Amino acid sequence: MDSDSSKQFLKSKRRVRFTLRTLLVLVTVFCIWLAWQVDRARKQQRAVDRILALGGDASYAHEFDKTSASSRRMALCQSSGFVRSS
Repeated sequence: MDSDSSKQFLKSKRRVRFTLRTLLVLVTVFCIWLAWQVDRARKQQRAVDRILALGGDASYAHEFDKTSASSRRMALCQSSGFVRSS
């Protein structure tokens, strides 16, 4: 009786376990997604720089909605020096 209850207790307290292969696959997928996001941002920045160099004007959607989370993040990045302000 006692061994059955201890086995049930151990089964209920068992943590979720992942293999090293699963961890490596998840990290790889995350890195690919992150690289794709960075590439898109760099392409957009190059396009904006080119437009501004040709005398045009460019703005982002978050600049119109001053209450959005993205505009607050951009303000934080600009104040910390990560992004140059225009």
